[in-house]
Amino acid sequence: MIRPRYKHLFDRVRTLRVFFYTSNLEKISQARLIFGRSGFQILHFVHSREPYDEDYSHGSKLLLTRAIRQIAGAFGVRSCFFVEDTSLRIESLSKDEDFPGVRVKEWFSEITFDELDQQLDAAGGDRRVVVKSDIGLRIPGLRDILFFNGFTEGSVATTPPAYEANPIYPWLTPHTFNGWFVPKGASKTLGEMPLDESLSHDFRVKALNGLIERLVEYNAIANLGQNHFQVRSRSHEYQGELPLFGSSHRTVVFVGPSCAGKTTAGDILNRNFGFPVFEASSVLREVSESLGVEIRSSRDAMAFLEDQGFATVGERLVNLLRASDNEV
Repeated sequence: MIRPRYKHLFDRVRTLRVFFYTSNLEKISQARLIFGRSGFQILHFVHSREPYDEDYSHGSKLLLTRAIRQIAGAFGVRSCFFVEDTSLRIESLSKDEDFPGVRVKEWFSEITFDELDQQLDAAGGDRRVVVKSDIGLRIPGLRDILFFNGFTEGSVATTPPAYEANPIYPWLTPHTFNGWFVPKGASKTLGEMPLDESLSHDFRVKALNGLIERLVEYNAIANLGQNHFQVRSRSHEYQGELPLFGSSHRTVVFVGPSCAGKTTAGDILNRNFGFPVFEASSVLREVSESLGVEIRSSRDAMAFLEDQGFATVGERLVNLLRASDNEV
């Protein structure tokens, strides 16, 4: 799984608010998982259709640029937000331009697996494909749109999918090209992989990780002290009324053996309710690495805790919870 960068993302006062503009619920579910496991949360612009016109005439980069400008203009958006576009290149059916390219969603809805299989045989049997994810990010105050991309090479499966969609991670499904796509070096389609196996192959995860790396940098800058900035002018700030009643904070702890479902339960709480999730094993590794100790096994972990004290991880978790801006 993706290891959360606790030290950099939770010891902070300010947290960037980032919106994902899409009508695809599978995409937002996946993005929330990846952001949540990296210490961030994203907000979703809820709409019944794409909040922008999908102009496929000039490729993904121009499509994203126009989409971002349309969203910013039509909805008066003043926050950080991003949009994502998926494209596909089928080698034996492509020439100078990728086929079906950015039209993959419409193409997939109009073709069956058997029809594609016949087309590939007629074109010489080359089943190689590349699936790409492109992300455009708008940062208020920046003139240029920032782009991030990820891609995965692989091939079209030799048989149609014969499995059910994953009820917890809905993007792992036979009902999109993920059900026909076998990543390079893998023996099964992306859609039928267990979650942790799929993360290392997923084209969109690669693009999202690139985006998160940049957001980490921006968030670090946003939390620098005043001595790091030269202030040209300062407006008077007035403190608003304090809340009459304080909020109640709840902490949910899952304890169980390996593969009991603790991580899955955390993913569900994060995706559906916005709970920040902390894994004790990840916190243990973060603490040990900060002290120059590498933990490779449960025996290493026990030796470290005996040396540093069994409350080490708990104390770190308490500090993370106190530093988090969210209720848990």
